[in-house]
Amino acid sequence: METQDQPQGSFWAARAVAFLYWTGWQAVVPFTALYATSLGAGPAAVGAILGGYSVVALLLSVPAGVLAERVGSGRMMFAGCFVGAVAALLIAAKGSLGVLVVGLTVMGLSQVMVSIGTQVETIRGAAQETMGRAMALYFFFSSTSQIAGPVVGALLVQAASYRTAFLGAGVLGVLAMLAASKPARRRIAPDRMVARPPAFEAIAEAIRHKPVARAGLLVSGMSDLIMAFWSAFFPLLLATRGYGPQAVAFYFLLRAVADTAARPVIWSLTARIAPRKALILSLVAGAASLAVMALVRSQTAISIAVVVFGGAVGMCVTLSAIDVTREFSTEAAGVGVGMRMLMSRVGIVLGPVLLGLMVEAFGYPTAFVVGAAISAGPVLLYGPRMRASLIGAAGSGVPARGGEASGREE
Repeated sequence: METQDQPQGSFWAARAVAFLYWTGWQAVVPFTALYATSLGAGPAAVGAILGGYSVVALLLSVPAGVLAERVGSGRMMFAGCFVGAVAALLIAAKGSLGVLVVGLTVMGLSQVMVSIGTQVETIRGAAQETMGRAMALYFFFSSTSQIAGPVVGALLVQAASYRTAFLGAGVLGVLAMLAASKPARRRIAPDRMVARPPAFEAIAEAIRHKPVARAGLLVSGMSDLIMAFWSAFFPLLLATRGYGPQAVAFYFLLRAVADTAARPVIWSLTARIAPRKALILSLVAGAASLAVMALVRSQTAISIAVVVFGGAVGMCVTLSAIDVTREFSTEAAGVGVGMRMLMSRVGIVLGPVLLGLMVEAFGYPTAFVVGAAISAGPVLLYGPRMRASLIGAAGSGVPARGGEASGREE
């Protein structure tokens, strides 16, 4: 692991940037669909806006990962925070649907830059044997923004307007820039500036010969597809039932608490059951809870479903990210994170767009049930692999790969 240009404390810089930046984003997520609706957008248009803003980011995910390897993760974090802050302030300054679309597109690009920068910073500061724990802690710190963000957003919306939440996101983006300023000043060796990581070779190797990487990438895409759909249309579903912004913020907060709480228990859980089995259970639980939200009107049942959904998504995101990270070499860390961001953005684009059209045509219950079926889809890939691994281990007398038999990550 190359650590000669990794200063002590970079873990904390990455976590601080992630917390501040994503708190700003989470402050606007619960209210973006409602804001677009107030500007005249219908359900299909809302889906197109909230899915389409990630198209540019989708196309640039892998190039951004390669760039992070060349110029350094610190500069990537700083630039992403700057771009995101400018976009949020633009939306806050101009109240129109066109500005919202442009601003969200720029924010989508900044998200990829910040995600790749902070994760590469984390990976390069961890030893191979502690990689999984380092990534789990990174996701724990970044997921705490999902608790703080909706609270900040609800207070700003309640005090003024939806646009004020974007103002708050811009200010938090500036603070994240300050947190990234020290890593951004780090000197990069000249050969690192011009070196070309084996991007295509690393990608081809992962896609062709590493089923764990393929499955992890698929789960990453499905998790973000469902989260993007839920974030866009769950507030609108609540609005049809007479709930206001405070209720929306409460449920987002509830999901965020469950998501965040799931991260620290991953290690104790996977010490008892195989990591693949934990991932399969979380996929199934997340799918079931998504269907319950649309089909049941009891506030208690919805609250329980939201908690289960949050915990399940937190487990899926963390375990699949660890799978992908371990399948790419340290030298190609940016490429690996870029590939995961690519699949993530595919999910973010497809979820709101396709399921938004389904909401428009068939209503919320049908769209949520279809979304639940989609989110459970990766079980078909992980399930047979886990069974084959366990059978092979039993026949050969050796532990299954990836900790299948021992309940421990590889």
